[in-house]
Amino acid sequence: MLKKTVNYSLIGLIFLFPLFFLPIMTDFYGLPKNFLLIFTAVTLFCLWLTQKIINLDFRCQLSSFDLPVILFGTAVVISTLISSPNKIESLLTPGASGTIIALTLLYFVIKDTQHATSDKRHALLASASLLALLSFYQFLGFGEQMIPLDWMKPKFWTPAGSLLALATFLVVGLVIAINQLRKQSLVTSTAVQDEKLEDFVESSRHSDLSTPPSKVTRFLLLLAVVFILLGLSTILYQLFTTAKPALLPYSAGWQICVEGFKNLKTTLFGVGPGNFLNAFTRFKPLGLNNTNLWNIRFGYSSNFFFQLLTETGLLGLLSFLLIVWQITRQATGDRRHERQDMLYVTCYMLLLLFLFLPPNLLLLFAFFILLGLMTAASPSTTFVFPKNIPPQIEKIFQSKVLVLIPLLLEIVFLFFFSQAVWAEVIYKQALDKATQGRGGDTYNLLIEAIRKNPYRDNFRVSYSQINLALANNWAVKENLTDQDRNTISQLIEQAIREAKAAVSLNPLKVTNWENLALTYRSVINIAQGADQWAVASYNQAISLEPLNPLIRIDLGGVFYAYGNYEQAEKIFERAVELKPDWANARYNLASSLREQQKYGRALQELNVALSLVEPDSNDFQKVNAEIEDLRAKMKPEEKTATPSGQLETLTPPEAAPTGIEPKIELEKEAGPEISPTATPTTAPRVSPTATPTINPTISPTPKF
Repeated sequence: MLKKTVNYSLIGLIFLFPLFFLPIMTDFYGLPKNFLLIFTAVTLFCLWLTQKIINLDFRCQLSSFDLPVILFGTAVVISTLISSPNKIESLLTPGASGTIIALTLLYFVIKDTQHATSDKRHALLASASLLALLSFYQFLGFGEQMIPLDWMKPKFWTPAGSLLALATFLVVGLVIAINQLRKQSLVTSTAVQDEKLEDFVESSRHSDLSTPPSKVTRFLLLLAVVFILLGLSTILYQLFTTAKPALLPYSAGWQICVEGFKNLKTTLFGVGPGNFLNAFTRFKPLGLNNTNLWNIRFGYSSNFFFQLLTETGLLGLLSFLLIVWQITRQATGDRRHERQDMLYVTCYMLLLLFLFLPPNLLLLFAFFILLGLMTAASPSTTFVFPKNIPPQIEKIFQSKVLVLIPLLLEIVFLFFFSQAVWAEVIYKQALDKATQGRGGDTYNLLIEAIRKNPYRDNFRVSYSQINLALANNWAVKENLTDQDRNTISQLIEQAIREAKAAVSLNPLKVTNWENLALTYRSVINIAQGADQWAVASYNQAISLEPLNPLIRIDLGGVFYAYGNYEQAEKIFERAVELKPDWANARYNLASSLREQQKYGRALQELNVALSLVEPDSNDFQKVNAEIEDLRAKMKPEEKTATPSGQLETLTPPEAAPTGIEPKIELEKEAGPEISPTATPTTAPRVSPTATPTINPTISPTPKF
């Protein structure tokens, strides 16, 4: 019964995983797929252990792929322990350490179930065919007319999560289907029928074709090829026309890898699985600022090997290359029976996709599934451990007490895992309430999400934002009472504590420091010392992403708002140096120069900004008006610039807002020092009916 349960569960997982999505989480596709994978892999592994203990079956089929797979999984775990700033986050992030551990467990369960490998391949083909058919259906526009949910109507919608991920998965399915058709044709051909009987039987046994293929099977395989080709053609058309993905250039991905080599720790262990964004912001090349990708923060590298080298270092890359070497060695060895021709070809094709495209969860899943199936049908050595069991230990085994071990493992896993999953569901509910303007519900739901999983920094960021929004709404009331001031002070301190908690969970994540800086900046008009803390936080963000001109504009805006135009000028000049063709940087620099009565240079910068915006836009008229104003004060110096041809929205530095007088005094701990604890802070519960409406200018959710 346990064997059948494990086998049918594997078939179900292989079919369901590419199709699985849940709109009850913030990420409809990646997180649910990852949670499904982790839950199923751990559960099946515990069932597999239970079956071994019940049957007193300690035989282990050893293959040449086992050691490389174990080394790769171990390398990922070591990199997580040594380099990941937030280890729990790495376990939950799709494609990070939790994914690799689950796939490693799944590999060993698959390779031990040596029967029905064709059923598992057919499940993969059925899933690919269904996804292809759905993408073709969406492309024809039926989804826009027949699906009532808005987020499912676009032509590029797919349960796979993205068209690029789906295209790579369909290529895998297409190779499997074509090779299955080819092998079935070989079985029924005259050449195979004339083959020596023993070779034919051996070949058939390893390729799941010991019985002659039926016409129905061939028809279904042919139908799968047709469906996949239809879907793949429409997807490729969209990827090259209307839905072009933004991909990190190979030169940039390689430079980020090389920059990590300057530190021994990152060379050996990388920056940690799931932390490519940290490496990107620290090491991205300046040349990206001259492209239309300058304001995009990439969470993935140019290809899987660059990603692996960046996140897990040489240890992770070399261990994965051992798997590649084993595939190459066996594929070029004795192929008299051609028992694994199809799977070897598919694995090679997957490696080519890893080389040329960014990593994705579907591709990684398909690789480990095919690797497990390939190992299950490959030659193996049976190893029995232990060979001579002492009588006392044998009694323990026979009493089945050890069955409790996998049972307890499963119970402990389900407890913590359910908490993490439920926290994601509650977080999605909180964001939905925020979009409806129900600040009290949002506040209380975020508290609940943090209590269930205190290690997610995005929960802390959102909670700091909602506290900040409520504080700002309360501050606009007239004739504040002492109770009002206490409430505002409590909300501000809570916002700062949660923003600092996010920083402490991942101090190398620039978006956490940006949120902390924004929190301080938003309360400058009501809290003493907030201006200095905002500057300190922005400086820390700049140290983590030194080539981002956007952070410089935000920092310069703090100095500009409070009349320090000279310092603002220096910071805006640096932003212009980082991206000379950015009109908004020129415009902000001109504003700081104008306030210092440096009209000549200000006019020069405005002329450059004018050449960088669309002639028919409101920005063009705005800059023209300011140029005329400066011309009235002194004769301008002409300067030409080459327009970049991209649309701009010019945003001048903001003046200092009016606030509460006297300002609220915060605790000394409200400064930007990193909080040493990551546990959720105790917060008052807010009644939904007593909460003021959230100011629309301050979003309760991070805009990153």
